[in-house]
Amino acid sequence: MARYPRLTLVIACAALIAAMSAPLAQAAKRAPSCSKAGSKTVVKNRLVRVYTVKRSSATGLYSCRRSTGRRVRLATALDDGVDPFGAVLFNSVRLRGHYVAWATSVTDVSCKASCPPGYQATKESIRLYNVRSRGRRTVDGYPLFRALVLSERGGVAWASRDGDTGPVEIRASARSGDNRMLDSGNIDPGSLAIEVTIISWTRDGLERFARLR
Repeated sequence: MARYPRLTLVIACAALIAAMSAPLAQAAKRAPSCSKAGSKTVVKNRLVRVYTVKRSSATGLYSCRRSTGRRVRLATALDDGVDPFGAVLFNSVRLRGHYVAWATSVTDVSCKASCPPGYQATKESIRLYNVRSRGRRTVDGYPLFRALVLSERGGVAWASRDGDTGPVEIRASARSGDNRMLDSGNIDPGSLAIEVTIISWTRDGLERFARLR
């Protein structure tokens, strides 16, 4: 072996490189991923990807935390005509930091002619999910013209209206059980916006502001 020191050195280096490369390759293979075949991205940031997957007659809404690759189904919408006595829809998906918010509408007319007086067939709400803590929250409300904003602290604000002809309201919720009216009147729903935790909207042509706590 002494006659071939260079060959011995080359073989030793190759063995060392192979030994070091194996765990690196295995680690790369196990790296978390939020990719999903057949999925369609709805919203995303550096922390979370929110996407939909359509299967058969339903569309699922999912969140995926990029650091861990953990996926959670947030909601499922049924295609029109799947159930003649009900419907489930979601829209207005928002993402800020680790929080996801969306509006959902559930209609149930399975009671048909036997529905009690005053029965509300459609129940609407705003749902929130914290991808990091896995906590969920439901707010009694529904955005008018999809006017919904979300803060990085998990607070939401939205435009709504009581009936078809009532004034437009700006409402907000920052925690469970919280549903506050911030303003009401001649408000443009499309003007609702957020910057960090400050929301703004236009009433009678003038911009108004409030902190979303």
